[in-house]
Amino acid sequence: MTEIRSLLRGELRALDLQIRNAWPAVTVEVSKRHLQDARDQIAVSLDPRAMRTRTLLPAAGTIE
Repeated sequence: MTEIRSLLRGELRALDLQIRNAWPAVTVEVSKRHLQDARDQIAVSLDPRAMRTRTLLPAAGTIE
């Protein structure tokens, strides 16, 4: 499990770098907002202090 986590974290860092490098060429405001949101999500995912909560989905056929 530790190896997978390390690989995923490395991929997220690489993606963040790609987004950061592409940022200056983006001229469409909606695209900039999308990329900023992606970077924000990556930052949260990489933050070791971020609280992790597990959302449990209701079992099939149950009503909430």
